[in-house]
Formats: sequence, structure tokens, C-alpha cells
Amino acid sequence: MDAQVEELPLSMAAQAAAATVPGEWERATSLAAPLWAGMAAVVDQYLVANGKPHLGFFSPALYTLSRLAQPFPAYHDITVGTNGAYPAGPNWDYVTGIGSPDLWNVARDLNG
Repeated sequence: MDAQVEELPLSMAAQAAAATVPGEWERATSLAAPLWAGMAAVVDQYLVANGKPHLGFFSPALYTLSRLAQPFPAYHDITVGTNGAYPAGPNWDYVTGIGSPDLWNVARDLNG
């Protein structure tokens, strides 16, 4: 999945993902994958509670939400910043993918 997962330095997830170098934080798949798994579980619960089928494989739905206009914006497009090699820009980019998710809006769009 090409999406940004924002880090909250004081969160337990960020503390758990702290690298072995003091003061450094891990910003990679090792943190993003379990966060996305948890978000998928929350969206799945919401959909089932609203009479929809289980979410299943999440990625195609996420990319569809990013390509088509939705009632609720599913992503925050990050257009400023860099990873040192590539700049962030409008729409998909190498730094943030399709942007950071707004999970409440993702759930409502998929429920629609």
C-alpha cells in the first residue's frame, strides 16, 4: 500500500518502534504494516455493523477511493516535504504515496 502513516512521537506505537539508536525513530513498514492491519480491522467492524460484507483484501478498495471522487475525502494529500531523494507533490508521489488516510472517511465511503 502506498500511503503515508503519520508518526506521533509520544504514542505507544512510536515508542514501541524506536530504533536502537537513541533519539532515532523507525519510519518504515515495520510500523506501518501493523497500523494498517489495525485500521483495516476497525473499518471491517464498521462495515459489518452496518450490514455490509467483510472488508476482505483492502488494497484495491483503497486505490479506488484515491482515484474516484468520494462523498468524504479518504486521504489528506501531502504536497510539501521530501524524503531526501524525492519531493512530495500533488496526488501520488514517491514520498507519501496517495497521502495519509482519514479512516472515518474511508469507512463512510466504503459503507456508501
